[in-house]
Amino acid sequence: MSVEIWGMDSGAGMAILRREGRWLSVSIDDAWRPVEMDASDVVRYLLSGGMSRLGIHFDIIEDAVVACRRARRLALESGDPSDVGLRRTFATQPTKSASERQALAAVAGNLYRLDGFFRRHGQSGEESFRLLLELLDHLEVRSATQKIPEGNLPLAELFGMAADIVEKVVPKGGALGTASPPASGGVQRWGFERLSNIELSCLALWADGDSEPERIGRLLRLPAGEVEGAIAAAMHVLGANGEALRSTEVAAACRQELERRLDLT
Repeated sequence: MSVEIWGMDSGAGMAILRREGRWLSVSIDDAWRPVEMDASDVVRYLLSGGMSRLGIHFDIIEDAVVACRRARRLALESGDPSDVGLRRTFATQPTKSASERQALAAVAGNLYRLDGFFRRHGQSGEESFRLLLELLDHLEVRSATQKIPEGNLPLAELFGMAADIVEKVVPKGGALGTASPPASGGVQRWGFERLSNIELSCLALWADGDSEPERIGRLLRLPAGEVEGAIAAAMHVLGANGEALRSTEVAAACRQELERRLDLT
């Protein structure tokens, strides 16, 4: 049963282990005894900034714990609890590459936007955090063969991957799905009913010619990053690029769908 040292903060004397989909913490505070974690706890540590992504595998959990204790001791002795110092400690074992670690930066830098996206599509609480970590896994696999830009992934690509993940867990007939827009029949047949209210509102303003996320955000009282994420997700769900969605017809279709939902309440 393989055990992964998923990440470690050697300065704090704490590490996150993963074994068969379960999350465990080991720390000096708990006398290095494995303690069950929720996905939300993992995400909280991910945001703390002190966690180094490692990805080191051991055959048994006891060996993983011994390695964590050794890394903590060496960090204290050297006075270097940094990511570089931690990787020097594990120099004889393969750790995550710089490109793979960039995946963590891509998710962490857009974490609140992604969490909002998952929640808008019915994934609340712990399930949203679980999908965030699943997205990180997908990005790391991709980055092994295709480098992630240091300036972060384009939001359309990141939210496209998030939409692919959430599509697997939305019940059949649910709100999310992807399809290419019909070649004929007008924009009404594109499936705007699959978009959330926030995505419809952001897309309506953007399609009408208001291209500044900051301005749309002020109008809707949303962070600019969430506006960008909503528009990117809408593009993916509708299967259309920005050029195809920039029209008064699309804006009108979004508003009609919002009005239809208001009539149902």
